[in-house]
Amino acid sequence: MREYLRTLFDTAPFSGQAWTACKSAFLGYRAIPVLGSNFTTRAPASYFLRLYADREPDFGKDRDGRWGEPDFVRPLMELGEQKLQLLVATDGTRSWAIYLTEDLQAILAFHGRLKPGPQLPPEDDQRDIDQGEMVRNVLASDSVRVERLDLTTMSSAKVEISDANGQRHELIFSGWRRIQHAAPGSEVAAGIVELRGQSGRSWFVFRPLGQSGRPLAIQADSVEVRRL
Repeated sequence: MREYLRTLFDTAPFSGQAWTACKSAFLGYRAIPVLGSNFTTRAPASYFLRLYADREPDFGKDRDGRWGEPDFVRPLMELGEQKLQLLVATDGTRSWAIYLTEDLQAILAFHGRLKPGPQLPPEDDQRDIDQGEMVRNVLASDSVRVERLDLTTMSSAKVEISDANGQRHELIFSGWRRIQHAAPGSEVAAGIVELRGQSGRSWFVFRPLGQSGRPLAIQADSVEVRRL
């Protein structure tokens, strides 16, 4: 998937700072099937235009055109009811969307949106995760496997997990702002904990077995656990 996306990005008719940042968000980390952060949604171009453009019609004079807004609005207006495939990714400060033809052969538009909340450097994120104060165990289990990571909804992130007995749960993170993707091979965690970082932010960390490797960590306001 990652290599195919690289081909699509190389042939897309876009350039500039926003496009470079968008590509980096999609291609900056190695794809892991059970930790996939990109999901497609099929709908007419007019639907995406209403969903994203109408919710944020004023991008501000200092940011006008900076994150791909004209290259997002113009083609979607022209495409009308033509159906597109949406693919979403995120980096440390923005959520990114690319809009592909229905047959996934070309990228027709893209768009970036600032995440809410303080924009702290990655060093502060790492310090929070490594040295944060333990608040609680989110889920009582000796080990859990991350089956799916869904970032398609900007207001909440969802993680589907299974425990050693095969029981599945869905964790819904409200007000999520930052995410640290897990290192390859870290999809099995020795539990999920909430930490209060030195920055004052709450982090939900999927601690890897053996306490080694970069864990999946989500900075969010709260989490709800649902049994599937």
